[in-house]
Amino acid sequence: MHVHTGHKSHVCEVCNKSFSNKPYLQVHMYTHTGEKPYKCSMCKKSYAYKSCLRIHQQIHSGGKPHTCRVCKKSFAYGSALKSHMIIHIGKKSHTCNLCRKSFFKKSALQSHMIVHSNEKLHVCNICDKSFKTKASLQSHQSVHTGEKPHVCTICKKSFMQKARLQLHYMSHTGEKPYTCVTCKKSFAEKSVLQSHMLYHTGVKRHSCDKCSKSFFRK
Repeated sequence: MHVHTGHKSHVCEVCNKSFSNKPYLQVHMYTHTGEKPYKCSMCKKSYAYKSCLRIHQQIHSGGKPHTCRVCKKSFAYGSALKSHMIIHIGKKSHTCNLCRKSFFKKSALQSHMIVHSNEKLHVCNICDKSFKTKASLQSHQSVHTGEKPHVCTICKKSFMQKARLQLHYMSHTGEKPYTCVTCKKSFAEKSVLQSHMLYHTGVKRHSCDKCSKSFFRK
């Protein structure tokens, strides 16, 4: 009857929070004791709540019960689906206060802020070169190992960096996404477009140290 009357007679002796029945109080007490009685039989990870254990077990079963109604992509967690839905809404509510660039997720904004910082916390243990992001460090380390894990599915050519593989794919597709605003000529790589733009500006950045003659390209 407590459910209907709203009466909560079971009170936590630690924080004085009250509950309508004893089982709710018992579960609540785990937040104070740190007890996690619900254990995963596969990885031994423990949880205070049975519902949390059920959600966790979807990782092992491969179950993804939460499906996006727009694109039909499925997720193991409701929170992941909620985060995904922002893409369809199109609202980028997290804005950088330095350059005003906006992002769908707060985590993406936090990652972006590294661009404005001079901090380079990720250090190569071989040459001590430091990087702003862990991904940049991992990409750099392939220089030391010689590993080329990124393989073209068309011609099987391999690359150290994923970005180089993506550029390489354009040689197969013929895609040239970088267009000169002056003459409308297009290029597959941004760096090539930047070099091309020098012809329009007249800037010759590369000078001979013997005769001082200048050139567009090195």
